This record gives sequence, C-alpha cells and structure tokens, in this order.
Amino acid sequence: MLVLDTDHLTEFQKGTSPEAIRLRGRLAHSAEPYVTTILSVEEIMRGWMAAVRRTSDPHAQIKVYFKL
Repeated sequence: MLVLDTDHLTEFQKGTSPEAIRLRGRLAHSAEPYVTTILSVEEIMRGWMAAVRRTSDPHAQIKVYFKL
C-alpha cells in the first residue's frame, strides 16, 4: 500500500506540473493501492478554507469552493 502525504495530494490535484505527471505515471503503473491519511485531508481542507477567507470576490470564491 502506498500512502500519499499532503504534498503528493497537492501535486496530484494540480495535474499539470512535471511532478504531478510523474506521480500519476508511477501510480498508474503500481500494482499497489494508494491511500492518504485523515491528517492530509485536514491540512488540505484548512488550506482551502484559508483561501476562501482571503478571497473577498464572490466569483473567485466559487473557484476555491469548487476544489472543495
């Protein structure tokens, strides 16, 4: 089993960076399942909520909420 940390998940979500492409390739070719921890989920949620609070434009907030 492969455990992805917060940095891995962030790159996985971006999807376009060289790191994300390399990670997606490695996961696609791995026979092992991959998971994450609740701590990583919490860190990502806290980051999204902080981004919402920093954004005063409602239209920009929609983009952040979409990621949620």
